[in-house]
Amino acid sequence: MMNDNVEFHQGFESPPPNVGMPQAGGLRYMEAYTDIFENPNWLMNLLFGSICQFIPIVGPIILLGYTFRIIDDQLNQRAETYTNFDFNDFGEYLMRGLWPFLIALVASAVIGPVVGMILVPLFLCSGILGGEILTMLASVILSIVATTVLIAVISLVAVPMILRAGLMQDFAAGFDMTFVKDFFSKTWKETLLHAVFLWASLLVLLPLGAIVFCVGSYIAATMYALAQAHLMCQLYRLYLQRGGMPIEIAPPKPKPF
Repeated sequence: MMNDNVEFHQGFESPPPNVGMPQAGGLRYMEAYTDIFENPNWLMNLLFGSICQFIPIVGPIILLGYTFRIIDDQLNQRAETYTNFDFNDFGEYLMRGLWPFLIALVASAVIGPVVGMILVPLFLCSGILGGEILTMLASVILSIVATTVLIAVISLVAVPMILRAGLMQDFAAGFDMTFVKDFFSKTWKETLLHAVFLWASLLVLLPLGAIVFCVGSYIAATMYALAQAHLMCQLYRLYLQRGGMPIEIAPPKPKPF
């Protein structure tokens, strides 16, 4: 049952009129991508996010931290559109992204072997059967379907863990199984659909990006990250609308002089 009077975030009694708002029946999937271009600085944000991916090890963490800055700002009504990327906030992005990155790393450690156990036999079978085009095509399709199912299932646990760790900026907070179970019970369908939508969009964006001298793949990956932040913000708000437990979001840390 929907709770119309639930507090959407600390101190706010109604949802802010900006991006990341779910609709009555679920999530606004396409807006996760179309809203990227609502920001006047969308091109620079995509370019800066793409540059992050060239930085070894810490680049993905910085990009993830930037997306959690976006989620935090939207929940706190700090911006009408998503926050611009600012190189002066590299340190903040790094710290914001560290804990959800580690949670995602743990999830990947679980997903990786399982995906391998499914994909390797499929490709081996295609080789044993002579590598015919139809057989190989069937193996690829089955691999995509199997990976999609696995990602969707893992997201049921990984999404609330990453969301909680990222907003609280606390690794241990992500392992609150009471919150994970409650999040699952209230948004399991939307969590599954959001994971499938993002994975399907990535399968389209990456090949299209590769056409642009491969550089476009980095821009596509940045678009994916921004869309993911948009949908996670929607998921959290939808969870609260359905009577979920608010996350004690960590206040912004003061910048050093």
